[in-house]
Parts: sequence; structure tokens; C-alpha cells
Amino acid sequence: MSGSGASGSRAGETGLTAASAIPSQPARPAPLDARVALAAHLAGLALTAGAIVGFAVLMVLSLHWLTG
Repeated sequence: MSGSGASGSRAGETGLTAASAIPSQPARPAPLDARVALAAHLAGLALTAGAIVGFAVLMVLSLHWLTG
């Protein structure tokens, strides 16, 4: 037998060879909170509505200036 102890022992392992170095399953991100998803959707809708209104205002002003 070897003089360093039992052959299957992990007591001497340190650093990258330690048992906790490689998880059994990859880490999964936390699920998205419903409030965060709702806020993101509402922000997207507000930006879209603002872009449509801004475009419409610019079109009306341009047509008014062109037909002046």
C-alpha cells in the first residue's frame, strides 16, 4: 500500500482539483420577475408610441409648410 494514505482520499486536494471546482450542473440564471417584464414591455410601448406621434407631428408640420 502507499504511504500517503488511502488511494481514494480527497483530503489532500486543493485549488483547481478540489471537488467544488466543477459543479455538477451549470448555473442557471434566475427567472425574470413579472414586474420587470411588464415594465420593459410598457417602456417599449411608450417609446413606440412616442416615435409614432413624433413622426406624425413632423409630417403634419412639413405638409403645412410645403402647402403654406
